[in-house]
Amino acid sequence: MYLLQLEFHSLLDEANSPLSKHIPNVLASGIIYLENGSYTNLSWDGKGIPDVIVENNMIRKKCSIDGFSFGVWGKKQLEYRNAGMPVDGSVSLAGNSSIWPYMITKRCEGNMFAELRDRLTWEDTTNLASFLGEQLFHLHLLSYPPLNVSSFSDIEHELSLGEANGCIATVHCKSNSAAEWRLFTRTLTKMRKDVSGRLTKWGDPIPSKLIEKIDEYIPPDFAELLNISEVLLYLA
Repeated sequence: MYLLQLEFHSLLDEANSPLSKHIPNVLASGIIYLENGSYTNLSWDGKGIPDVIVENNMIRKKCSIDGFSFGVWGKKQLEYRNAGMPVDGSVSLAGNSSIWPYMITKRCEGNMFAELRDRLTWEDTTNLASFLGEQLFHLHLLSYPPLNVSSFSDIEHELSLGEANGCIATVHCKSNSAAEWRLFTRTLTKMRKDVSGRLTKWGDPIPSKLIEKIDEYIPPDFAELLNISEVLLYLA
């Protein structure tokens, strides 16, 4: 989570977004790790990969060392690998108990809206709503983190092997589909596999009647969602 926040701050700085004036500044960030019985503090802005992480085998061999390797796209790759797996069998970037990331931010001054709701005038409430709408507009203007398609070569290889071995259903994506959409649809396909079995093991509070119908609720081919015109024509 901290590394995603650092990537977000980096995007704000690159875009010179006015939104950066209304979020806490990052005062320090890094990792603390245990080595030979003593703790070491290593400053880290989230970019690249510190040697201590490499030495503890917390990354894959083909993981890119440029940019935010544990940012949004790294999280998406992890979601693909964990899709369709039980919780106790999933892979976690936070699985090493001797390394702890941290981020220190400036304190946010003010009061929670829940504490002020009943005391605010109508004018104050509308001004606040207008301010939040403006910040949301600035948020939507931000581009998503740049995707290095070559860094997905290992994921594409895994996808091909999985489909060849029958581990997941083959996903037919449009030839002009972006790499992130191919990863998205294939991840959903993996999550769809044996979803009723996983929900049954999960148990309450999911009703058994709903679990029995779950396969009917989920689209059989998520790739079709990429073509909006076909979906709208079908619905019409």
